[in-house]
Amino acid sequence: MSERRFIPPHGNYRELLSYRKAVVVYDLTVGFCRRFLRQGDRTTGQMVQAARSGKGNVRETRSNHLKASPDTTYKTYRTYPLPPAPPCRKPPRPLRYSLGMEEPPFAFAEPDYPLGPLTRYRVGGPARWALLPRTMEEARAAYAWMAAQRTGGAPMRRLVLGGGSNVLISDRGIDGAVLVTTALDGIEALGNDRYRVECGAELGDLVQDVMLPNNYDGVGGLTGIPGTVGGAIYMNAGTVNGTTCQWLESVEVAGDGGSRTVTMDASCYGYRGQSFCPPGSLILQGVFRFRAAKADQRAVYEHYMQRRREKQPQGYCCGSVFKNPPGDHAGRLLEACGLKGTRRGGAVISPVHANFIMNEGGAAFDDILGLIRLCQTTVKQQCGVDLECEVIVLD
Repeated sequence: MSERRFIPPHGNYRELLSYRKAVVVYDLTVGFCRRFLRQGDRTTGQMVQAARSGKGNVRETRSNHLKASPDTTYKTYRTYPLPPAPPCRKPPRPLRYSLGMEEPPFAFAEPDYPLGPLTRYRVGGPARWALLPRTMEEARAAYAWMAAQRTGGAPMRRLVLGGGSNVLISDRGIDGAVLVTTALDGIEALGNDRYRVECGAELGDLVQDVMLPNNYDGVGGLTGIPGTVGGAIYMNAGTVNGTTCQWLESVEVAGDGGSRTVTMDASCYGYRGQSFCPPGSLILQGVFRFRAAKADQRAVYEHYMQRRREKQPQGYCCGSVFKNPPGDHAGRLLEACGLKGTRRGGAVISPVHANFIMNEGGAAFDDILGLIRLCQTTVKQQCGVDLECEVIVLD
Protein backbone atom coordinates (compact mmCIF):
# COMPACT_ATOMS: atom_id res chain seq x y z
CA MET A 1 0.00 0.00 0.00
CA SER A 2 1.25 3.46 -0.82
CA GLU A 3 1.87 6.05 1.87
CA ARG A 4 -1.16 8.26 2.48
CA ARG A 5 -0.50 11.90 1.69
CA PHE A 6 -3.36 13.23 3.80
CA ILE A 7 -6.31 11.69 5.64
CA PRO A 8 -9.64 13.42 5.04
CA PRO A 9 -12.51 12.30 7.27
CA HIS A 10 -14.49 10.39 4.62
CA GLY A 11 -14.31 6.67 3.94
CA ASN A 12 -13.97 6.77 0.17
CA TYR A 13 -10.86 8.93 0.40
CA ARG A 14 -9.38 6.66 3.04
CA GLU A 15 -9.76 3.72 0.66
CA LEU A 16 -8.73 5.70 -2.39
CA LEU A 17 -5.40 6.72 -0.94
CA SER A 18 -4.49 3.09 -0.24
CA TYR A 19 -4.05 2.40 -3.96
CA ARG A 20 -0.66 2.76 -5.58
CA LYS A 21 -2.15 4.61 -8.53
CA ALA A 22 -3.81 7.23 -6.34
CA VAL A 23 -1.76 10.41 -6.78
CA VAL A 24 -2.73 14.06 -6.33
CA VAL A 25 -0.86 17.19 -7.36
CA TYR A 26 0.92 18.60 -4.28
CA ASP A 27 -0.15 22.23 -4.40
CA LEU A 28 -3.85 21.49 -4.77
CA THR A 29 -4.28 18.39 -2.63
CA VAL A 30 -6.26 19.98 0.19
CA GLY A 31 -8.39 22.23 -1.98
CA PHE A 32 -9.11 19.38 -4.38
CA CYS A 33 -10.23 17.08 -1.61
CA ARG A 34 -12.38 19.72 0.03
CA ARG A 35 -14.14 20.73 -3.16
CA PHE A 36 -15.14 17.21 -4.07
CA LEU A 37 -16.46 16.56 -0.59
CA ARG A 38 -18.82 19.46 -1.24
CA GLN A 39 -19.92 17.85 -4.50
CA GLY A 40 -20.95 14.77 -2.53
CA ASP A 41 -19.60 11.27 -2.11
CA ARG A 42 -20.73 10.16 -5.57
CA THR A 43 -17.65 11.57 -7.28
CA THR A 44 -15.24 10.10 -4.75
CA GLY A 45 -17.05 6.78 -5.22
CA GLN A 46 -16.28 6.94 -8.94
CA MET A 47 -12.63 7.48 -8.12
CA VAL A 48 -12.60 4.47 -5.81
CA GLN A 49 -14.02 2.31 -8.56
CA ALA A 50 -11.35 3.55 -10.98
CA ALA A 51 -8.63 2.76 -8.47
CA ARG A 52 -10.08 -0.71 -7.78
CA SER A 53 -10.09 -1.49 -11.48
CA GLY A 54 -6.55 -0.20 -11.93
CA LYS A 55 -7.67 2.03 -14.80
CA GLY A 56 -7.20 5.51 -13.42
CA ASN A 57 -5.34 7.82 -11.12
CA VAL A 58 -6.73 10.37 -8.73
CA ARG A 59 -6.72 13.60 -10.66
CA GLU A 60 -6.63 17.35 -10.14
CA THR A 61 -8.81 20.12 -11.50
CA ARG A 62 -8.77 23.88 -11.25
CA SER A 63 -11.65 25.53 -9.47
CA ASN A 64 -13.38 26.76 -12.61
CA HIS A 65 -13.86 23.17 -13.83
CA LEU A 66 -15.74 22.28 -10.67
CA LYS A 67 -18.70 24.44 -11.59
CA ALA A 68 -19.86 21.51 -13.75
CA SER A 69 -21.72 18.52 -12.35
CA PRO A 70 -19.71 15.82 -10.58
CA ASP A 71 -20.05 13.43 -13.53
CA THR A 72 -18.84 16.01 -16.03
CA THR A 73 -16.05 17.13 -13.75
CA TYR A 74 -14.86 13.56 -13.26
CA LYS A 75 -14.42 13.18 -17.01
CA THR A 76 -12.62 16.47 -17.56
CA TYR A 77 -9.85 16.66 -15.02
CA ARG A 78 -6.21 16.60 -15.97
CA THR A 79 -3.68 14.21 -14.46
CA TYR A 80 -0.50 15.33 -12.72
CA PRO A 81 1.84 12.96 -10.88
CA LEU A 82 2.70 13.86 -7.30
CA PRO A 83 6.44 13.98 -6.52
CA PRO A 84 7.17 11.25 -3.98
CA ALA A 85 6.50 12.45 -0.46
CA PRO A 86 9.74 12.73 1.52
CA PRO A 87 10.18 9.52 3.54
CA CYS A 88 10.64 9.78 7.28
CA ARG A 89 14.37 9.90 7.98
CA LYS A 90 13.73 8.56 11.45
CA PRO A 91 10.54 7.50 13.24
CA PRO A 92 8.89 10.22 15.30
CA ARG A 93 9.46 10.04 19.01
CA PRO A 94 6.43 8.63 20.83
CA LEU A 95 4.07 11.22 22.23
CA ARG A 96 3.14 10.65 25.86
CA TYR A 97 -0.36 11.97 26.29
CA SER A 98 -1.26 13.87 29.41
CA LEU A 99 -4.15 12.72 31.57
CA GLY A 100 -7.50 14.34 32.13
CA MET A 101 -8.59 15.08 28.55
CA GLU A 102 -12.05 13.81 27.71
CA GLU A 103 -13.09 12.38 24.37
CA PRO A 104 -14.64 15.01 22.06
CA PRO A 105 -18.43 14.56 21.71
CA PHE A 106 -18.39 15.04 17.94
CA ALA A 107 -18.80 12.70 14.98
CA PHE A 108 -16.13 14.73 13.17
CA ALA A 109 -13.44 14.05 15.81
CA GLU A 110 -10.52 11.77 14.87
CA PRO A 111 -7.97 10.37 17.38
CA ASP A 112 -4.19 10.19 16.78
CA TYR A 113 -4.51 12.22 13.61
CA PRO A 114 -1.27 12.72 11.61
CA LEU A 115 -0.52 16.41 11.11
CA GLY A 116 2.56 16.26 8.87
CA PRO A 117 0.55 15.53 5.69
CA LEU A 118 -1.54 18.65 6.38
CA THR A 119 1.48 20.98 6.33
CA ARG A 120 3.61 22.32 3.50
CA TYR A 121 6.74 21.01 5.18
CA ARG A 122 5.28 17.48 5.37
CA VAL A 123 6.72 17.32 8.90
CA GLY A 124 4.93 16.73 12.20
CA GLY A 125 3.60 14.01 14.47
CA PRO A 126 -0.01 13.24 15.39
CA ALA A 127 -2.57 15.23 17.30
CA ARG A 128 -4.21 13.49 20.21
CA TRP A 129 -7.52 14.64 18.72
CA ALA A 130 -8.31 16.34 15.43
CA LEU A 131 -11.62 18.14 15.02
CA LEU A 132 -12.72 18.46 11.39
CA PRO A 133 -15.87 20.62 11.36
CA ARG A 134 -17.83 20.93 8.14
CA THR A 135 -20.01 23.94 8.99
CA MET A 136 -19.68 27.20 10.91
CA GLU A 137 -21.99 25.81 13.61
CA GLU A 138 -19.78 22.75 14.06
CA ALA A 139 -16.68 24.96 14.16
CA ARG A 140 -18.14 27.17 16.90
CA ALA A 141 -19.16 24.12 18.94
CA ALA A 142 -15.76 22.47 18.44
CA TYR A 143 -13.88 25.55 19.51
CA ALA A 144 -16.09 26.05 22.58
CA TRP A 145 -15.34 22.46 23.61
CA MET A 146 -11.60 22.99 23.10
CA ALA A 147 -11.62 26.19 25.16
CA ALA A 148 -13.39 24.45 28.04
CA GLN A 149 -10.92 21.57 28.34
CA ARG A 150 -8.36 21.40 31.15
CA THR A 151 -5.45 19.03 31.67
CA GLY A 152 -3.82 19.04 35.07
CA GLY A 153 -5.75 22.17 35.97
CA ALA A 154 -4.33 24.16 33.03
CA PRO A 155 -6.00 24.91 29.69
CA MET A 156 -5.60 22.08 27.22
CA ARG A 157 -3.14 22.71 24.40
CA ARG A 158 -5.07 23.66 21.30
CA LEU A 159 -4.18 24.55 17.74
CA VAL A 160 -6.08 25.88 14.75
CA LEU A 161 -4.71 24.53 11.46
CA GLY A 162 -5.71 25.70 8.00
CA GLY A 163 -3.59 25.08 4.92
CA GLY A 164 -0.48 24.36 7.00
CA SER A 165 1.52 26.77 4.87
CA ASN A 166 3.20 28.67 7.70
CA VAL A 167 3.76 26.15 10.51
CA LEU A 168 6.49 23.74 11.57
CA ILE A 169 5.17 21.01 13.88
CA SER A 170 7.29 18.82 16.13
CA ASP A 171 7.71 15.14 15.24
CA ARG A 172 6.25 14.40 18.67
CA GLY A 173 2.93 15.89 17.61
CA ILE A 174 0.43 17.85 19.68
CA ASP A 175 -0.78 16.56 23.05
CA GLY A 176 -4.12 18.27 22.74
CA ALA A 177 -6.75 19.09 20.14
CA VAL A 178 -6.26 20.51 16.65
CA LEU A 179 -9.15 22.14 14.82
CA VAL A 180 -8.69 21.71 11.06
CA THR A 181 -10.55 24.34 9.06
CA THR A 182 -10.10 23.15 5.48
CA ALA A 183 -13.74 22.03 5.02
CA LEU A 184 -14.98 25.55 5.90
CA ASP A 185 -14.49 27.00 2.45
CA GLY A 186 -17.65 28.94 1.63
CA ILE A 187 -17.56 32.20 -0.30
CA GLU A 188 -20.81 34.18 -0.38
CA ALA A 189 -21.46 37.32 -2.43
CA LEU A 190 -23.24 39.97 -0.34
CA GLY A 191 -23.56 42.64 -3.01
CA ASN A 192 -21.84 46.00 -3.45
CA ASP A 193 -18.45 44.31 -3.89
CA ARG A 194 -18.70 42.62 -0.48
CA TYR A 195 -18.08 38.91 0.17
CA ARG A 196 -18.35 36.72 3.25
CA VAL A 197 -15.45 34.24 3.16
CA GLU A 198 -15.05 31.31 5.55
CA CYS A 199 -11.70 30.65 7.15
CA GLY A 200 -10.88 27.46 5.23
CA ALA A 201 -11.29 28.92 1.75
CA GLU A 202 -8.02 28.98 -0.17
CA LEU A 203 -6.60 32.47 -0.61
CA GLY A 204 -5.79 31.52 -4.19
CA ASP A 205 -9.47 30.72 -4.79
CA LEU A 206 -10.48 34.14 -3.50
CA VAL A 207 -8.10 35.69 -6.02
CA GLN A 208 -9.09 33.46 -8.95
CA ASP A 209 -12.82 33.09 -8.32
CA VAL A 210 -13.68 36.56 -6.99
CA MET A 211 -11.00 39.17 -7.61
CA LEU A 212 -9.97 38.31 -11.16
CA PRO A 213 -13.46 37.79 -12.67
CA ASN A 214 -14.53 41.18 -11.26
CA ASN A 215 -11.19 42.91 -11.98
CA TYR A 216 -10.87 43.99 -8.34
CA ASP A 217 -7.87 45.96 -7.14
CA GLY A 218 -5.32 44.26 -4.87
CA VAL A 219 -4.50 41.18 -6.96
CA GLY A 220 -0.79 42.02 -6.93
CA GLY A 221 -0.64 41.83 -3.13
CA LEU A 222 -2.33 38.43 -2.79
CA THR A 223 -1.18 36.51 -5.86
CA GLY A 224 0.68 33.25 -5.34
CA ILE A 225 0.40 33.18 -1.54
CA PRO A 226 -0.41 29.64 -0.34
CA GLY A 227 -2.76 28.78 2.49
CA THR A 228 -6.27 29.57 3.62
CA VAL A 229 -8.04 32.88 4.12
CA GLY A 230 -8.12 32.35 7.89
CA GLY A 231 -4.36 31.92 8.02
CA ALA A 232 -3.85 34.87 5.68
CA ILE A 233 -5.94 37.09 7.97
CA TYR A 234 -4.11 35.84 11.06
CA MET A 235 -0.68 36.56 9.54
CA ASN A 236 -1.89 39.56 7.50
CA ALA A 237 -0.29 37.81 4.54
CA GLY A 238 0.72 39.88 1.57
CA THR A 239 3.56 41.50 -0.32
CA VAL A 240 4.91 44.99 -0.89
CA ASN A 241 1.85 45.51 -3.11
CA GLY A 242 -0.72 45.00 -0.36
CA THR A 243 -1.97 42.72 2.40
CA THR A 244 -5.01 40.64 3.26
CA CYS A 245 -6.38 42.71 6.14
CA GLN A 246 -6.54 45.94 4.16
CA TRP A 247 -9.52 44.50 2.26
CA LEU A 248 -11.36 43.32 5.37
CA GLU A 249 -14.50 45.09 6.53
CA SER A 250 -15.06 42.85 9.56
CA VAL A 251 -13.95 39.50 10.95
CA GLU A 252 -15.57 36.97 13.31
CA VAL A 253 -13.19 35.58 15.94
CA ALA A 254 -13.87 32.79 18.45
CA GLY A 255 -12.03 33.02 21.76
CA ASP A 256 -12.36 31.87 25.36
CA GLY A 257 -15.36 34.15 25.88
CA GLY A 258 -17.21 33.03 22.74
CA SER A 259 -17.29 34.55 19.27
CA ARG A 260 -17.23 38.26 18.49
CA THR A 261 -17.23 40.40 15.38
CA VAL A 262 -14.42 42.93 14.99
CA THR A 263 -14.87 45.95 12.72
CA MET A 264 -11.65 46.47 10.83
CA ASP A 265 -9.51 49.58 10.57
CA ALA A 266 -5.82 50.21 9.94
CA SER A 267 -4.97 50.15 13.64
CA CYS A 268 -5.98 46.47 13.86
CA TYR A 269 -3.13 45.09 11.76
CA GLY A 270 0.46 45.63 10.74
CA TYR A 271 3.34 43.93 8.98
CA ARG A 272 2.71 40.15 9.17
CA GLY A 273 0.45 40.42 12.17
CA GLN A 274 -2.73 41.75 13.74
CA SER A 275 -4.12 42.58 17.18
CA PHE A 276 -7.64 41.14 17.09
CA CYS A 277 -6.91 37.38 17.17
CA PRO A 278 -4.49 36.20 19.89
CA PRO A 279 -2.69 32.84 19.56
CA GLY A 280 -5.04 29.93 20.15
CA SER A 281 -8.15 31.80 19.01
CA LEU A 282 -10.04 30.96 15.82
CA ILE A 283 -10.80 33.25 12.89
CA LEU A 284 -14.14 31.91 11.68
CA GLN A 285 -14.88 34.15 8.70
CA GLY A 286 -14.36 37.60 7.33
CA VAL A 287 -16.30 40.09 5.22
CA PHE A 288 -14.20 41.57 2.42
CA ARG A 289 -14.99 44.74 0.53
CA PHE A 290 -13.17 45.17 -2.76
CA ARG A 291 -13.07 47.96 -5.33
CA ALA A 292 -12.84 47.86 -9.09
CA ALA A 293 -9.40 48.46 -10.59
CA LYS A 294 -8.61 50.56 -13.63
CA ALA A 295 -5.73 48.36 -14.84
CA ASP A 296 -6.23 44.82 -16.12
CA GLN A 297 -5.70 42.63 -13.04
CA ARG A 298 -5.32 39.46 -15.12
CA ALA A 299 -2.07 40.86 -16.50
CA VAL A 300 -0.98 41.78 -12.96
CA TYR A 301 -1.73 38.24 -11.80
CA GLU A 302 0.24 36.61 -14.62
CA HIS A 303 3.18 38.95 -14.02
CA TYR A 304 3.51 38.12 -10.33
CA MET A 305 2.92 34.40 -10.83
CA GLN A 306 5.76 34.36 -13.36
CA ARG A 307 8.01 36.27 -10.96
CA ARG A 308 7.32 33.74 -8.22
CA ARG A 309 8.13 30.85 -10.53
CA GLU A 310 11.42 32.49 -11.48
CA LYS A 311 12.53 33.83 -8.09
CA GLN A 312 11.24 31.30 -5.55
CA PRO A 313 12.05 27.61 -5.10
CA GLN A 314 9.35 25.00 -5.64
CA GLY A 315 8.85 22.06 -3.32
CA TYR A 316 8.09 21.21 0.29
CA CYS A 317 8.53 24.38 2.35
CA CYS A 318 6.58 27.02 4.28
CA GLY A 319 7.54 29.96 2.07
CA SER A 320 9.47 32.77 3.72
CA VAL A 321 10.91 31.60 7.03
CA PHE A 322 11.80 35.05 8.44
CA LYS A 323 10.14 38.44 8.42
CA ASN A 324 12.06 41.16 6.65
CA PRO A 325 13.80 43.44 9.19
CA PRO A 326 13.12 47.17 8.86
CA GLY A 327 14.83 48.60 5.79
CA ASP A 328 16.32 45.31 4.65
CA HIS A 329 15.49 41.81 3.39
CA ALA A 330 16.03 38.59 5.30
CA GLY A 331 17.05 36.77 2.12
CA ARG A 332 19.77 39.30 1.36
CA LEU A 333 21.22 39.04 4.87
CA LEU A 334 21.23 35.24 4.77
CA GLU A 335 22.89 35.20 1.36
CA ALA A 336 25.50 37.74 2.51
CA CYS A 337 26.34 35.39 5.40
CA GLY A 338 27.03 32.56 2.93
CA LEU A 339 24.19 30.37 4.16
CA LYS A 340 22.67 29.41 0.81
CA GLY A 341 22.87 25.67 0.26
CA THR A 342 23.59 24.82 3.92
CA ARG A 343 22.19 21.39 4.75
CA ARG A 344 21.12 19.53 7.84
CA GLY A 345 19.66 16.06 7.38
CA GLY A 346 16.99 16.27 4.69
CA ALA A 347 16.61 20.04 5.02
CA VAL A 348 18.48 22.70 3.05
CA ILE A 349 18.57 26.49 2.87
CA SER A 350 17.50 26.99 -0.72
CA PRO A 351 20.23 27.90 -3.23
CA VAL A 352 17.51 29.81 -5.12
CA HIS A 353 16.31 32.07 -2.28
CA ALA A 354 18.01 32.04 1.12
CA ASN A 355 14.81 32.85 3.04
CA PHE A 356 13.37 29.46 2.10
CA ILE A 357 14.25 26.25 3.94
CA MET A 358 13.29 23.18 1.92
CA ASN A 359 12.44 19.62 2.89
CA GLU A 360 14.28 17.79 0.13
CA GLY A 361 13.60 14.33 1.51
CA GLY A 362 13.09 12.88 4.96
CA ALA A 363 13.76 16.07 6.89
CA ALA A 364 12.88 15.91 10.57
CA PHE A 365 11.57 18.73 12.72
CA ASP A 366 14.99 19.07 14.37
CA ASP A 367 16.70 19.41 10.96
CA ILE A 368 14.57 22.37 9.93
CA LEU A 369 14.58 23.99 13.36
CA GLY A 370 18.36 23.59 13.50
CA LEU A 371 18.74 25.54 10.26
CA ILE A 372 16.39 28.24 11.54
CA ARG A 373 18.48 28.67 14.67
CA LEU A 374 21.70 28.64 12.61
CA CYS A 375 20.34 31.43 10.40
CA GLN A 376 19.37 33.57 13.39
CA THR A 377 22.69 33.06 15.17
CA THR A 378 24.84 33.69 12.09
CA VAL A 379 22.99 36.85 11.00
CA LYS A 380 23.15 38.19 14.56
CA GLN A 381 26.90 37.56 14.78
CA GLN A 382 27.83 38.87 11.33
CA CYS A 383 25.25 41.60 10.75
CA GLY A 384 23.97 42.50 14.20
CA VAL A 385 20.37 41.89 13.12
CA ASP A 386 17.81 39.80 14.99
CA LEU A 387 15.76 37.78 12.49
CA GLU A 388 12.18 37.16 13.62
CA CYS A 389 10.48 33.98 12.45
CA GLU A 390 7.49 34.29 10.15
CA VAL A 391 6.88 30.55 10.34
CA ILE A 392 5.12 29.43 13.54
CA VAL A 393 7.18 26.75 15.32
CA LEU A 394 5.18 24.30 17.46
CA ASP A 395 7.47 22.19 19.62
